[in-house]
Amino acid sequence: MEVRIASENRMNEGSQPGIKMSEKAATGKGKAQRCDTYESSVRDMPFGNTMMTGSKDGICWDKTIPDPGTLKIYEPDPDADGIDWKELEHCFSNVTTTMENADRIESTVERVASMYLAVKDQLEQKFSHREDKLAEKMEQLNSLFQHSKNQIISSYKGTVGSFYEQLGNKGASSRMGESLSAAIDEKVAEIEDHGRKHGLLNSKNPKDFSYQVTAAFLQVGMLAKREKLEAADGKTEVSEKPKNDNSEYSLTDLQAAGIIAKAAYKMNPKELSLMSDGELGIQMALRYMKTACVLEGLGVGEKMSNMILSSFETFLDQHSGGALTDKSRAFGSYHYAVSQYQSTKDMEKAVTASAKKYLGKEFFTDFYASSNGAGTTKYTRYRFELDQFRSYLQQGSFSEVIKSIAGNRTPFMLAYA
Repeated sequence: MEVRIASENRMNEGSQPGIKMSEKAATGKGKAQRCDTYESSVRDMPFGNTMMTGSKDGICWDKTIPDPGTLKIYEPDPDADGIDWKELEHCFSNVTTTMENADRIESTVERVASMYLAVKDQLEQKFSHREDKLAEKMEQLNSLFQHSKNQIISSYKGTVGSFYEQLGNKGASSRMGESLSAAIDEKVAEIEDHGRKHGLLNSKNPKDFSYQVTAAFLQVGMLAKREKLEAADGKTEVSEKPKNDNSEYSLTDLQAAGIIAKAAYKMNPKELSLMSDGELGIQMALRYMKTACVLEGLGVGEKMSNMILSSFETFLDQHSGGALTDKSRAFGSYHYAVSQYQSTKDMEKAVTASAKKYLGKEFFTDFYASSNGAGTTKYTRYRFELDQFRSYLQQGSFSEVIKSIAGNRTPFMLAYA
């Protein structure tokens, strides 16, 4: 069976030998066929109304052959943008800050900013010659992004900001919210610059991957950039002052505030109930020293660092039932250990000196049996716990760092099990 195109300007019969013209076309009778239709040269279908390839590896068409004149030509929708707007709305609407994720505020901002820039780039490429449609699509995108930004800021103020304000820093929540707003804008600009530099955004050549993949690449780029900024000793450069003069804190500062707030939130006061006043002071001093180490390791700015440390000290006093400000209780051992650390920057030396002064030789000589039957001194357990903390900090494992500051499941607590 032959299938050929029927046209108004058909060749005369005989112009192409071997091709038989239909009866109406040959006689000139009947309505002329459209150029986008077809007609069969065989009126009687010897093989039925379906076609099948003769080869087992060929293409099989097992549907009914459409009647002549019903062939349709489909044009792509010129307004289609390739964006799953429902999925995008879901992505942008689930970005609240809680005490559970307060330590990951920077990655949250990077995820939202990367998605925003990836979608923006796809829209700009799709509607590069249709400014009216691009403006309409960008208004929709900007609305979603602004809503997401507002959620991040308001939830951060209500959790982390509120934590520090309740510890005596009047107006801290508002100032931190303003800084976070500026930090988000700066992060968008940073990611966009990185994306252009590495050909992920505004590339002249059309990309063969989706906006979701572009967003993932942008996020990975930011992670790689941070890792390269780390010094050989695991410390980062001191947090730069935000470019916005009205902003007090950088995004690194705000994330550090979230890390310490989360650690405080995770503390369990029952763990301290069996400690002597002298050891309670040393234990609280150790948590203060760990916090100072984290801030230094992250390169937190001086203004934020001072606020975090003073706030955390206030929290530790409240957490211990006022023992750190009570001279008849843990005041001496706490402040002595902290002063030793401030002069030496060595946590182990500070703990040792304070223990010798306030706990006596029992801290170094008395053995306590662990659940596995092994006996160790409290001093050995403190040293082991400090080694673990330093290892976590060097690896950048902040989930474990937070547990260590909070005192969750740390070796020295085995003495009170």
